[in-house]
Amino acid sequence: MICKSDKGRWEPNYSDVAGNFVAGEISNAYYPAANRGLELTVQNALTVTAEGTLGAVFNEFWPDISHRIFKKKFKKLDFDYDKPQTAPSPDQTNGNNK
Repeated sequence: MICKSDKGRWEPNYSDVAGNFVAGEISNAYYPAANRGLELTVQNALTVTAEGTLGAVFNEFWPDISHRIFKKKFKKLDFDYDKPQTAPSPDQTNGNNK
């Protein structure tokens, strides 16, 4: 719901929230006339906004969560989570690089 603007300042993400309301209004067209209305539009828009917010939080913190949950697997694979990984040099690969 909050993002950096083109000027580098944090501000509400107007385009995302407004887009969700427009999408909520468009989705209203699929309901019968008796079931349409402002309440359904707002409900749909806020649901999509909340899902997007939770999805962004999940994407941000999943690497840390998975590291905690699957700690034994990382140790078994001899993978140092905190150390930056680099590509193997040509002499470390099994291919014929000559």
